[in-house]
Amino acid sequence: MDGALGVRRMSRKFNLTIDLENAAFGEPDAEWSRNFQIGRILKNVAVTLEERGELPGIVDLNGNTVGKVEITGIQEKEEAA
Repeated sequence: MDGALGVRRMSRKFNLTIDLENAAFGEPDAEWSRNFQIGRILKNVAVTLEERGELPGIVDLNGNTVGKVEITGIQEKEEAA
């Protein structure tokens, strides 16, 4: 808490989850296909954040939702006693 301002700060985090159990990621031992998809998704997240200021949906090349991106944690004002 910042005593003078009466604000309690909570930890904020950027969370990205990708489910790799999808056909677009290839067979479990298909490292190249998996890595290609992960790289493509990360690029899309970066471009969408930079150009639109939005949190994008996480989709594979087939358009299937395969994960999510979120920012967690909030800033709460402490009630006066």
